[in-house]
Amino acid sequence: MAAMLELYSQPFLIFTLVLTRLSGVLLLMPVVGVRPIPPRIRGLLGIGMALAITPLQTRHALPEIDSLPQLLGMVASEALIGLSIGLAASILFAGVQVAGQLISQTAGISLADIFDPTFESSVSSATQLMDMVTLSVFVTTGGHRQVLGALLDTYEWTPPGQASFAEGVVPALTEIMTISLATGIRAGAPCLLALLIAVLVTAIVSRTLPQLNVLALGFNLNTIVLMAGLAFTMGAGAWLFQDALENVLARVTDMRDG
Repeated sequence: MAAMLELYSQPFLIFTLVLTRLSGVLLLMPVVGVRPIPPRIRGLLGIGMALAITPLQTRHALPEIDSLPQLLGMVASEALIGLSIGLAASILFAGVQVAGQLISQTAGISLADIFDPTFESSVSSATQLMDMVTLSVFVTTGGHRQVLGALLDTYEWTPPGQASFAEGVVPALTEIMTISLATGIRAGAPCLLALLIAVLVTAIVSRTLPQLNVLALGFNLNTIVLMAGLAFTMGAGAWLFQDALENVLARVTDMRDG
């Protein structure tokens, strides 16, 4: 009995470490990590994927574990790698959220907020629309598969039980935040520029014809400009997001290099 336990203890430990790293990705990755998905579904998905990955990692020998703190440190390192990959994918969506909030505030529709279960906060309708478009692009282009592929690539240079906090993680996340912010600004710039011109036109009209209701005129004009701007620029924003997603995933894959 003791020999059987010793025989299966190492595969079970490898499975635990693989599941820990995978859970970190599934916890923050778009599509899978959103709140409406029941935890049981995410748990079964993680266990099923871990069962498929574990046989590929049994060829790696685990370091000898002498104490419980050492085991906990190994688990924490695995979770940190998974969370870093999932966070890198989520940061890109945050840039789109910022662009949508700026557009909504400029257009004056920020009061019509709706609840976003992904970030557990209230966002405007324009923000929700941009988020849904980018999420569709993420799924259509296979972003979820690329994120999981980046996770599998980490096992080539960091086998289970030998994970450590690479020096390149912090610079990589910083660069990903820069890409996310730049993508959001570029996607929202045309609408923001059009709205600012509309505000300027409203101000000129109000000075020329003071008897007009400036609030009603400005709100209606901003709404028309916003809808037209989103209709004409949403496709370009999707292309920008797709290019940024490729750069982010490439940076995640090279995270160990700094």
